Amino acid sequence: MITIDAPISFAIGAALAVRGRDPEQSTVPGRERLLRKTMLFQSTVLAPTILFFMLRFPDWEWNYFFDARAFFLNGAAPWGFAVLALVMALVNLSAYGGFVVAERLIERGQAAGAARLVTGVALLVLALMAGLYDRTLHVGSLSEYRAGTAPLMFAHGEFLAVLAVAGLLLASSLAWLLASEGLLRRHR
Repeated sequence: MITIDAPISFAIGAALAVRGRDPEQSTVPGRERLLRKTMLFQSTVLAPTILFFMLRFPDWEWNYFFDARAFFLNGAAPWGFAVLALVMALVNLSAYGGFVVAERLIERGQAAGAARLVTGVALLVLALMAGLYDRTLHVGSLSEYRAGTAPLMFAHGEFLAVLAVAGLLLASSLAWLLASEGLLRRHR
């Protein structure tokens, strides 16, 4: 959902910087490599997953705020694809921003503050989803949502299948990233 895509990307970028920090020093060792892998994950796994949801379930992805299907897919706005490209760029920049902000806090000796930042953004995502719970739980077209006939996500087989595949892809990609950087071990 568009309301949480950028915050999730920001939180992932920040969390990877926090996880990659040296607990003995105020640094992120291998910073360039970890940042490259963070952005590789963001731009080749998370962003395309978000884009898929935008294209397959556009009205749900845009929280039923407007007729996203008509705007982006049915040619109502000739610049709809330009808006999609801009949104995707901003989502990718959010991951970069999260990494850099957390890294700056770590460099200032505020690793706990960086960890609190990740927690705060995660709580913001949950608050947004709770505040928009009806829009989150129903998947359908804008007209279905307005008529109260959009099915619950838990009863929408295609949506659940896509969500399961996306979750598996995201989790396995993040696990690979963490393992490849030796970040699955516990910090002391």
